[in-house]
Amino acid sequence: FKGLVLATTMTAGLLRVSEAIPEMGSEQPPITFDDLVFRWSDDGKTLRYAELWVLPLKKGRQARKVPIKMKYSKGNVRAAHLLWLYSTLRAVPANEKSSTPLFSDFTFDDGAAADSGRHASGVTTKRTGNNFRIIDQGWFRQWYQAKMRDAGNPYWRCYNTHSFRIGGAT
Repeated sequence: FKGLVLATTMTAGLLRVSEAIPEMGSEQPPITFDDLVFRWSDDGKTLRYAELWVLPLKKGRQARKVPIKMKYSKGNVRAAHLLWLYSTLRAVPANEKSSTPLFSDFTFDDGAAADSGRHASGVTTKRTGNNFRIIDQGWFRQWYQAKMRDAGNPYWRCYNTHSFRIGGAT
């Protein structure tokens, strides 16, 4: 599920893999739960869009986070809906939303082994408590290529993590 949400969000938001899931030690800060905002209809019953605040990778050191709006859709790219489901499953306390990476390698098993590190942004990522390490880019690439291979695509090795940005732009 986490791979599907990440892939759909990257496609809808035209995200580079390092914007969505930066490597450990990178100066690119991870997207956190605080960076995700849902906009609802006036009656509060219908999700209108998800707004994801992202720091553009190639805008230099003075760059600021910008909002990417992903409209709720019943079409093929359902990023807003999937992000809402994902965030509902990942109940993060309000006081930890700014330090918990959105796209993290989580399980529902509290006995997960500790694995910690620190991004240059100061966000600590570990697999204990409510903070989890960011999804590994290698895992994500392997997950996606396995999906392509299992679907019978003979060119599955040609697809990589940049395919989502290319596909979204197309």
